[in-house]
Amino acid sequence: MSQENGLTSEKHVREILTLTSSSLSYVHVCLSAMSKRLIHSLLNDDDPVFRDEIYASGADTLAREAKEKILSEDKRLLQAPSSQQVQNTEEGGGGEVTFKRQPSTHSASHPLFPAFQPCNPKQTCFLIKGVKGSSCDDSPTSPPFMTIFIYLLILLVPATNADWPPSPGYWPSSKFRSMSFNKGFKPLWGLQHQSLYQNALTIWLDRTTGSGFKSVRPFRSGYFGASIKLQTGYTAGVITAFYLSNSEAHPGYHDEVDIEFLGTTFGKPYTLQTNVYIRGSGDGRIIGREMKFHLWFDPSKNFHHYAILWSPKEIIFLVDDVPIRRYARKSVATFPLRPMWLYGSIWDASSWATEDGKYKADYRYQPFVAKYTNFKAGGCSAYSPAWCRPVSASPFRSGGLTRQQYRTMRWVQRNHLVYDYCRDPKRDHSKTPECWG
Repeated sequence: MSQENGLTSEKHVREILTLTSSSLSYVHVCLSAMSKRLIHSLLNDDDPVFRDEIYASGADTLAREAKEKILSEDKRLLQAPSSQQVQNTEEGGGGEVTFKRQPSTHSASHPLFPAFQPCNPKQTCFLIKGVKGSSCDDSPTSPPFMTIFIYLLILLVPATNADWPPSPGYWPSSKFRSMSFNKGFKPLWGLQHQSLYQNALTIWLDRTTGSGFKSVRPFRSGYFGASIKLQTGYTAGVITAFYLSNSEAHPGYHDEVDIEFLGTTFGKPYTLQTNVYIRGSGDGRIIGREMKFHLWFDPSKNFHHYAILWSPKEIIFLVDDVPIRRYARKSVATFPLRPMWLYGSIWDASSWATEDGKYKADYRYQPFVAKYTNFKAGGCSAYSPAWCRPVSASPFRSGGLTRQQYRTMRWVQRNHLVYDYCRDPKRDHSKTPECWG
């Protein structure tokens, strides 16, 4: 397959797919056996030629994801044995693609595809005529070949993590200790609809009432997180929330920062809504700043960690440490600065929650249950000294996100964002100046 004839054309991709249809696992094995040195130099060290080629192809985030998978599994995957040599050759477009199984002295078979053996760590797995490098040979592979290889891999290997965000590279939740619910929170309403067991709080909604809880202390900045699991099935009209607010201290003129799960109907995903209200924009005539997402997983299957990082400069919403939204302070008028408490609740919002109120809560499916655990709340309380330093969502003490975190956030917004108030032509953006420019 020659470079001149277009290595990534659909025709050639299909030819390679046909060749590898019975051995896709071996493609994974070969990929995992790629040289760590080569991957580091091309991806981790940001080789400019390779970086520009990968970015131009739009495959940068997936390429980094592939790199991380290689580096984490490389040592284990290279343990596979083999005593034979197998070769498959496919003629197509005047070139050859060759797969070989190399002799090995290892004793354990490969866990994914024992019939094949990856090349040695310093050898490449493919031979494409006209491109430097040979199958299972010691000659180095040039950056253009790696571009071609990763691009083809993205196109033809159905990876299970294809719809999973690339790694953010930093995990702010690990910087904060979990706290006891009884130490950091107290029931707010619906006490009879709360159950605490081994620091996991279950709250539920039925025809009579919902339930809510509140932090003991107010905060002026900090990291606020909890692992939450939602109810499966029909949950239309039901809101499960985790949020900051000072509505009790400033009724009718309050601030609020929301993570809300909007209930759904059978066969449709939950919507995660993030929102910010400033100085009464959530009271009376509502001025919301909603961004909504359909997550890359089902939040009713397992616990996932959801968090808000609030500092005097920015608000960052995170899901499993993946930043999904950053709301920057552009003016005092559009940013919450007064102390707020942390809340959680489940309640009936049938008038608007699911498809603008089209579907209501159906109490034939009650109770509607939400579970919270792994509570985290750290930062500057309202009672902390003035020199208390705001926390950060990145390694930078001054705040902000790393380049890798920004790339991950852009991936989420490109693939999972379903509503952005700034892009809604029906909204009056004279009231949301942060959307200008």
